[in-house]
Amino acid sequence: MINQNIHNQYDQKENKPRRAPSSNMKAQFLQAILKCCKFGESKHEIKLGTENNGNGFMPSVPWIYSDNHKEGLKDFAKQMATFMKENYPEIKEAVRIKVKHWNVFLEVKAVTCSTATLETYCSYIKKLQLCIKQHFNPRYPINWKKGLLQPDSMKTPSGELLRVQQMSPEDFNKIMEHAQRSGTRSRAPIAWELSKRLGLRVAELAIICKKNIHLDKPGRWTYGYVDIVGKGKRYRKINIKTQEDRDYLIKVTVNIHPDDKVIGVCKQHINQQLRRAMTDLNMKEKYPYTGVHSCRKLYAQETFSWVKKEHNFTEIQAIRYVNNQLGHSEDRSIELIAIYVKEIKKNLDEGKAKRKFHES
Repeated sequence: MINQNIHNQYDQKENKPRRAPSSNMKAQFLQAILKCCKFGESKHEIKLGTENNGNGFMPSVPWIYSDNHKEGLKDFAKQMATFMKENYPEIKEAVRIKVKHWNVFLEVKAVTCSTATLETYCSYIKKLQLCIKQHFNPRYPINWKKGLLQPDSMKTPSGELLRVQQMSPEDFNKIMEHAQRSGTRSRAPIAWELSKRLGLRVAELAIICKKNIHLDKPGRWTYGYVDIVGKGKRYRKINIKTQEDRDYLIKVTVNIHPDDKVIGVCKQHINQQLRRAMTDLNMKEKYPYTGVHSCRKLYAQETFSWVKKEHNFTEIQAIRYVNNQLGHSEDRSIELIAIYVKEIKKNLDEGKAKRKFHES
């Protein structure tokens, strides 16, 4: 249940719904979201087409153009539906939600969510309003934008990022040993290992296929490479660093068809299994807000040190290389790269590092 003080701040009597809908609130949100999906269509053409009305005005539209956006809205809507069921059980219809309910929900989320996440949630609320209006066409107006208040995050009051933790090599090894001892049949531990060896994002781990792993071609270090289309639809080649990494890739892809996925589970499952392993090992207090992303940061740190030691890269060359292998855009500032590599952060704090990694 929500904090009573927060509850009382917004609680006012209102009319109960006239009848219970045929489906629960989660299903209502899901119906509205799916009806507004327009995958493969051009956002700009739609906005400049029939809805433009020839007056140069580009109105807000309910359409959802990407699968990532759809999944984000679905997860967020499920959280709200659960929240409403627990705290406002008398409200059965999504169209009956008021802006005061969203404000209470955001106040609760502010305890554990970062400023950036709260900003995303506010944008989701506005999009869900458009989806609900489009699908259900309620007889009475709903307005979740007017009076919507984004609270200050109690975790990141200055807007800093939460996902800055890098898993230590010792803790990573403990987690992998735990997975082996438990005898799990899930392929999630393989995903953790690939993130640590290749720096893949969790979404990339969920889609990578055997045909993306090129062991018959040399790559930069002669052991092959992995190609992937990642965040922002950016294509990149990830060089396999060592014979040990190459041998591991051979092992985990044996008897897999080239078109089949290497992991074969969704990104939520990959993170969920990692959090369970952390809980079993009493690591959740040490890593309360992180997931596979912490393994990716470990890859960045180890690769940065490796190219400097084994291939005599300068610090700037190492930063450029790691940035490329992670799939970051070229204008990524050194302050953001420092989140991944501790040595850069230390130099930055001491005023030794350059402000942009591409500076010479």
